[in-house]
Amino acid sequence: MKRQTLGRVLIIVGVLMWVPYFILKANGAQVEVAPFLIAHLSGVIPGAILAPSDTLWRRLTRRIERE
Repeated sequence: MKRQTLGRVLIIVGVLMWVPYFILKANGAQVEVAPFLIAHLSGVIPGAILAPSDTLWRRLTRRIERE
């Protein structure tokens, strides 16, 4: 699997972590946000790192190497 594809999948899964939260909330259950936020960020942050195009990745690495 390509890095970009894996990143996009992680972002989608991370965003979908909120679906059960909102379903439970809509049904009147008292739900804590923390577990859903942790699951969300565990998918979105690595996905955001992996998903950018190679061009953007090359620009960032060149900028870091210059400094």
